[in-house]
Amino acid sequence: MVEKLAGDYSKYFQNCNVEKEINPLCLSIEETLTRLDEFETLLTSVKIETNSTMENNVVPLLAFKENFQNLCERIDKLENFIDVVNENVNSVEKSIEIAEEELGVTDYSLKGLLFKPLFSRAKNIDGEIRSNLKDDEFQKVALFNTSDYFPPTDETMALETYE
Repeated sequence: MVEKLAGDYSKYFQNCNVEKEINPLCLSIEETLTRLDEFETLLTSVKIETNSTMENNVVPLLAFKENFQNLCERIDKLENFIDVVNENVNSVEKSIEIAEEELGVTDYSLKGLLFKPLFSRAKNIDGEIRSNLKDDEFQKVALFNTSDYFPPTDETMALETYE
């Protein structure tokens, strides 16, 4: 039985081509190493590109931080100014509406403006007469002053001096 087993193993080793079995594994390992080298090259390229990006973009962005804070403050001031202007426009519109009610202006054509009676008074929804007059004197709407929001520059100073 031992002889038969030894014969079977002998046939197996004679029929088995180790080179044929190992060659596909060696090729697979070679391809994997090649891909690994390509991946390493790609990573190196990405690292170089990242460093370049950091130097070319991030450093100037960090340098702009102080200017950015200044820009944010200016935007906030501009938003506040817009709010003030909006309030002023709303006040003037209200004053104009009251004046139109006092004059009874509903038709904005030239004919409607010329032939409407000047002394007719319209009542608002509550039945109350609205008026811009206080003690028979017109009350102006308080308006903002642009110099409060925009300090004079050299150019505006030159214009004021010239006038």
